[in-house]
Amino acid sequence: SAEDLLFSLRTTWRDSKGKATSSAVDPIFPMALLSQTKRGYLAAIGRQMNDSFRAGHYDASAVMMRRLLEVSIIEAFEARGIAANITDVDGNYFHLTEMVKRAIAEPSWHLSRNTKNSLPQLRDVGHLSAHGRYFTAQDSDILKVQPGIRVVVEEFLHLANLLSEPERSQPNS
Repeated sequence: SAEDLLFSLRTTWRDSKGKATSSAVDPIFPMALLSQTKRGYLAAIGRQMNDSFRAGHYDASAVMMRRLLEVSIIEAFEARGIAANITDVDGNYFHLTEMVKRAIAEPSWHLSRNTKNSLPQLRDVGHLSAHGRYFTAQDSDILKVQPGIRVVVEEFLHLANLLSEPERSQPNS
């Protein structure tokens, strides 16, 4: 549809010389998944994360990875009508450390083992890049947690009903 085309045009990124960059090479997270959500802010975060990594700005990439993680968790809690579980009495969202604890402990869903194991690692790399006085992320720091960000964010986006289930082929009867 025309709306989908406009969305795709608005969320296509460009390299520093102004040429369109191939969407087939997303070093950290597949942009195709974020585009499916129809949430421009998720696509913008993913684009900045991937582009920062490509440009060698690994701390920036890690901080955007942390932001994508945080927003995905919030989306899942909000979609389930349980956002109060991750907010204080004034309605402010908790910091990521507390959100991760509460996401893992949330009884209304059953997170996969991979997500439960990856959440603390993703949180830590984002924390170090955002707050570590002497820490400077390297490409290996990001690549070590890259499979985890894919699993975790995709799982939370499914919980938020922002991604459709993959179509399964029907056996011939």
